[in-house]
Formats: sequence, C-alpha cells, structure tokens
Amino acid sequence: MMKQFSVHIVPYLVTALSLTAKFLYLNWVTGSYVDIPWTISLGTLLMLTAPSIALNSGKRLWVLIVFDLIISVVLFADILYYRYYGDIISAPVLVQIGLVGPVLSSVIGLIKFSDLLLFLDLAIFLPFFGLISTGADNKSCRDICMRTVAAVAVMSIGYSVIFFSGNKFDANNRLQVINRAGLLYYHFADISNYLDGVVLGEEPMQKGDMAMIEKRFAGRKMTEGRLTGYAKGANVLVLQVEALQSFVLNLNINGQEITPNLNKLMKESLYFPNFYSQTAQGNTSDAEFLANVSLYPLQKGSVYFLYTKNDYRSLPQVLREMGYSTLVMHANEPEYWNRKYMYPSLHFATFYSGESYLLDEKIGLGLGDRSFLHQSVEKIKQARQPFYSYLITLTSHFPYNFPDKLKVLNLSPYEGTMAANYLHAIHYVDQAIGSFLAEMREQGLLDKTLVVIFGDHFALPENELARFGKLPDVKQALQVEKNRVPLIIRVPGGKQAGVINTPGGQIDIFPTLANLLNLNPGDLLTMGRDLVNAREGFVVFRDGSYIDKTNNYHNIAKEPQTPEAALALQELRISDLLIRYNLTDRLLNKKGVRPSNR
Repeated sequence: MMKQFSVHIVPYLVTALSLTAKFLYLNWVTGSYVDIPWTISLGTLLMLTAPSIALNSGKRLWVLIVFDLIISVVLFADILYYRYYGDIISAPVLVQIGLVGPVLSSVIGLIKFSDLLLFLDLAIFLPFFGLISTGADNKSCRDICMRTVAAVAVMSIGYSVIFFSGNKFDANNRLQVINRAGLLYYHFADISNYLDGVVLGEEPMQKGDMAMIEKRFAGRKMTEGRLTGYAKGANVLVLQVEALQSFVLNLNINGQEITPNLNKLMKESLYFPNFYSQTAQGNTSDAEFLANVSLYPLQKGSVYFLYTKNDYRSLPQVLREMGYSTLVMHANEPEYWNRKYMYPSLHFATFYSGESYLLDEKIGLGLGDRSFLHQSVEKIKQARQPFYSYLITLTSHFPYNFPDKLKVLNLSPYEGTMAANYLHAIHYVDQAIGSFLAEMREQGLLDKTLVVIFGDHFALPENELARFGKLPDVKQALQVEKNRVPLIIRVPGGKQAGVINTPGGQIDIFPTLANLLNLNPGDLLTMGRDLVNAREGFVVFRDGSYIDKTNNYHNIAKEPQTPEAALALQELRISDLLIRYNLTDRLLNKKGVRPSNR
C-alpha cells in the first residue's frame, strides 16, 4: 500500500507543492504588484496536474516533469519581465520579441542567483522519481479505476479550494485577474483571447458603446482661458527624455546638482510637479502615443505594433493642417518599436532615425544624447517654419552602463549602485540638454519656440528610489513616486513661469499644448485635460488605478468600487474602443471635421 502511495501520490504532491512555492517566490519578487493567494495557486495546480494521477507511473512522471518545466519557464519569464518593465508578460508582447535584441545584455543582467530555485526541484526530483517508479505499476482494472477516482477527487479538491476562496474579479482588469484568479488562469485566458482576436477578429461593439463614445467627445467649444493662444503660430519642440524621473530635479548630492540645466529651465517655465507616466507594455512608444494622440495605451501589447494602420487625430496632423512642418527624431534603428511604420499614421512627415546620424559618440544602446541633440539642431534649423519637432533621447536607458570616463560626479555613498549609475547618466543628459538649448538660442530659434520637456517612464524600482531617504518607506508611496516624471513647458520668451500643482499625466500634454496654440477642442478627440486651466486633475493608469484631484493614489484592484474608479475604467474602455475599431474618422465626420492630410 505504501509502495503504491509513493509511486502514485508522492511525485504528484511534490510537484504541486514545489510549484506552489515558486508562485510564492514570484509574489516575493514583485512585492505588492503580484499578490496571488497561495490557495489560488495551489488549487489551480491541483486541478491542472490531477489528470496525471490516472496515468501509469512512467507517463505520469514525464507529464509532471514537462509541466513543471513549462511553468518554471513561464514564471522565470514573468520575473525577468517584471524586473525590467514592472509588469507581467502578455501574449501581444511576444509579437514585440524582436525588441529584446538590443537590450539582451540588460535582460541577462536582471537574472539573480535566487532565480535558480525555480529549476532546483527538477534537478533534485528527477532521479528520485526514477527510483520510486521502477517496476511499480499495477495494470489491473482495479488499479486503473483507483487512479482515475483519485484523479477526479484531487481535481475536485482543487476546484473547491478555488471556489471557496471567493475571489471575484473583472475579466477586463489584468491585475485583478492575476491577483484573484491566479497567474496560470491569467496566462491561459490571455493566450486564448489573443488567438481568438487574431483568428476571429474583434468582437462587435456592445449596444450603447457608440453613444457613450460620442457623448464623451460632444459639446466641446473654444473658450478663453489662461494663456489661451499665447504661443499661437510658434514653433513647437517636444523633448521626450528617456527614463527621466522627477526626484532628480533639484537633487543635490555632496554639493553637486544632478540636473543644473533643468533646474534653471524650470525657473523660466511652467512646471508640473504632480505629473505622472501613464505608459503600459509599450513603454517609450506608449509615451509618444499618449503625448501625440491623447488616448490611453493598450492594456496588453503596444499600439505601435497592433494598430499601425489606424487613423489617428494626432497633434502633428492638426499642426500640419495649420501649415506646420512635422519631424520626429530618434537615433535608434527605424524599425525599433515599429516606428518606421507608425509615424506616417501619426502624420509625421519626416523621420530622422539612427540612419540619419553620424555615430560619433556611442553610449549604451546607441548615439549619445550630446551628439544626438547637437546634430538635431542642424536638422531643425533646416525645417520649414513653423515646425513641430519631436525628439526622443536614448542615453539614460536601462541598465545605465555609463562609461567611467564620462562620470564627473562624486556620488559617495551611492557609488556602485544602480541608482548611482542612473544619476551619472541623467547628469550627462542634463548637460546635453543645456548645450542643446544654448545652440537653439544661438540659432535664434529658442524664443520663437514652445519647448516641452517630459520624462517617458520610470527608471528605478522602489528599492533603489528608497536609497535617497526622501521618500516614505511605504510600498504604495514608492509605487506612486516611481511613476512621477517631470513636465516642463517653456513658452516663447520664457516670460510665463510658475508651478501648476494640478495632478496630470502624459495624456494631458496634447490638450495643454492645444490651449497654448489656440487649437479648437471641437476639432480634436483628446481624452486628456488642459492642465493650465483644469479645475481639478484626474490621472488614470492602465491597470485602472488612478490619482484623484487631491493627488491621492487609489488601487482599484485592492479598494472598494467608487464612482471615480468607475469613471477611470470607463475612460480606458472608451479609448480602447476608439483604437480597436478605428473610430477616429467616424467620430470626426459626425463632428463635421474633415482632416485635410489623410
């Protein structure tokens, strides 16, 4: 009897328990982001592995080993993806797998020795399983029936564990699905939904969806507010800075300013201290999309890959209709983030990629920002005025392997940490921006140009942010601070300066510039707010969490439903529908707007 138990049950129990431990390890690595109850993980594993009990011992062992290996690889991928992007991997992200190449060394650098625990059980239990399976099978009808009954019983136990956990969730909320239904369910449903979308196409919109969307964009009129039209007809230059976080501004270490040039620029600009990154799995490309289209990024994957051929009512399109030349500059490969194919849909007439620049200063992933910005001045100078020029920097990209020969700061006692490497890179970027603005001034362009500088996404995880002692040692506070990025707007002449404390996000950049440039909001489909004139702010993140008008953060996966939470989810749904069903032209036609440069 004990022999039969050891053959049929022990390998199964060992596998289920070891995999449960691996899920707990994932919880530990991701902190509060992934917080799956152990009962959900165990119950799911019992259900999925129970059928193996009905097999003979040899087949069962191989099924369990293969299952263990697959789950271990999935968890390993989730952990690495989380360390790099702060999220859990999804099926659409696999479409973007080509992006890993340039940052492969960065990804490898994320692997920690403790991650080997994910595969340790395979090395230990494989020979053990072989020993207990030797000659142990009983092929009698009674034995087969007993194994089958045992399999059904264990599957029922697993289902009961999940059922009585009582975790309800919104199937459209990724974080709720992960934390309340479990990671295995999430991955299975995610892949299934993605394949359904590819094979069957988008499901029809629900009744009332179109009316909800039309209501969202109805009744917009031109109104006079603070600084309305102040920069009308001016050139527009937007500088999207890689991984620029707000905490570096006015940061002083050992008597050294980390960002002296940005600190100086803030004094002659509008500065928004409560401004946040709203990017999702599209990262840098999401920031570009938010700023230029004022729609939310996708919950899974990147708009730049999945909806390249859509029609978008973008800022460059509107400015082209007003006679602006439109150019975008980024010294990376043109195919990276699919930019080569997406920029025409955003109505950028000219794209200067890495192929347009001389690689005379290589730092990290490519051309150093000092050279990139210096070479860009000449391209901007040659552009027909007024121009809309959008520049994306690169040097401060993870993993911040900044050359020692370019380090000029004394960052003791932080030296040698990820945080110190990041600060060295950001100081270099700040110097590059200072030189760039000086060159723009020399060319007579700076005071004719509306200059916007903002950070695209977070740079440092919570544990690295906590090193500076400026922040409360509270997980939620650090999570919020991680997403705080600068927004600096210098109007031509630098004569309008001040601090605007209204909470805002990258989705608000387009409507804020629309006010300064005197663009008619009735001709736009922006979902953000004009932060200069907004009475209150409301910042929605892709997981449905939000920051309210008092700048307090709310995590809807862990808080009761409120009217504000419902509004946040509705905003995300409207944006998703507009993108998924390519509704831009349909909505513009109803508003009587005829884009002239389709």
